Amino acid sequence: MKVNFLLLYLLISCIQLSAKDNTPENVLNIEFKITDTSFTRKDHSFTYPILIANNDKEKIGSVENLSDYQVKISVEQESSTLVLSSIMLDNTVFSLEAFKTKEEHKVFLTVLGDSLADRTRNIILKMEIISLNDSAPKLYLSKPDQKMKILLKGKPEQIKEYNVLAYLGSNFNMAEGKTQLQNLFFATNVFIPPLKSENNKVGFYLSLYGNRTMSTVDSTGNTSAVYKRVKVSDSTYWEHRAQHKLKTTRVSDNFGAYISPLFRLPATKLKSSLNIYYAPSLEFVWRKTLISYEFLDRSNFDSVLIAATIPSTMDLDNNFNKTVNEFAFNAGLIGLFLAYETSSISVRVHGSVGYSSIYYPNELSYLTPENSTVKMTRKSDIFFTGRAWITEPITGITLQAEVTNTACHPRPFFGATLSKAFKLESLGGILAPITARN
Repeated sequence: MKVNFLLLYLLISCIQLSAKDNTPENVLNIEFKITDTSFTRKDHSFTYPILIANNDKEKIGSVENLSDYQVKISVEQESSTLVLSSIMLDNTVFSLEAFKTKEEHKVFLTVLGDSLADRTRNIILKMEIISLNDSAPKLYLSKPDQKMKILLKGKPEQIKEYNVLAYLGSNFNMAEGKTQLQNLFFATNVFIPPLKSENNKVGFYLSLYGNRTMSTVDSTGNTSAVYKRVKVSDSTYWEHRAQHKLKTTRVSDNFGAYISPLFRLPATKLKSSLNIYYAPSLEFVWRKTLISYEFLDRSNFDSVLIAATIPSTMDLDNNFNKTVNEFAFNAGLIGLFLAYETSSISVRVHGSVGYSSIYYPNELSYLTPENSTVKMTRKSDIFFTGRAWITEPITGITLQAEVTNTACHPRPFFGATLSKAFKLESLGGILAPITARN
């Protein structure tokens, strides 16, 4: 009994000591003066003061041996997204004596510069009281879970001059009304407007680009045609016919170069941000065109046994594709180039009408999949091309649209892209993983 009583007494004493440590006398109201802040990150190092507020000046004054206690400010690594190598903390471990005569203490946070300041990061700081003397009573913070969050907002590099820009992005897939972004779009535009002095009346515009355009989506009515031939013997074969609809989709990957001299029109001197130029042009385009054939709604089947040597094996049960190359040389005799450029937006619209020399395959030569020979056709025509570019300078987001067609033999091409504009020198960093390869 005496042993049990002694154990009970020791247990009660431990509970009382623990409760004594957590009494209000052992809790200090020390906290971050600001718990949530943000500022824009810079490409050079900068120092930011962190204020620690003492809301218990009288209580701290009553604590014996203040030198036995320290306040420690540190980075909570698991919650912070900025690497520790980019952070320096100064004066973050200090004695409680610092609060004996004042109500605030400053801790200095230094963030190293970052050349890629467009990224957003955060820093989470935490605070604790450390006892240097094991025999001294423990002290606690009134808000032990309090954190300070510092948001480092990215600052995109704003485009200040639109004269030389490169673009990387994607094309809109407009076939069948779809609006998904698909396939790579790239371009480099050089716009050198003529100076307003009397001796510099001519500028130029140069564009090198690669994009995807849709030509047409056509559907024929019900037509009767042979869709399969099956050999029976050397002198007979089955010929299967049916009515069906033929859906044809043409999509082109284009690689082109466009150059145009610019002659300023006098009427546009009324507003410096808006200029219109007379702009004849030359353009060369190589188009790699994918033509997809899809047979739909096949009906009214009929089979005939023919006594003759089979001309070729034929099976249109499956859809098939053809890929052909096309070339176009356009000389725009009549052209206008409009440029409206301010610190908040850049809008360019240019259109050309003129002579076109087109070298492309005759579609009648590849309407069936067994035909391996594609006959090329060269035609002269009158063409029209219209393009529009809209660039927002802070993000570099650019929308571009174009349409091209010919008058005598209409072959329209439509395209729309979404891309990001870069200064030409910035592409070196973007393509570094590629250019660094051996």
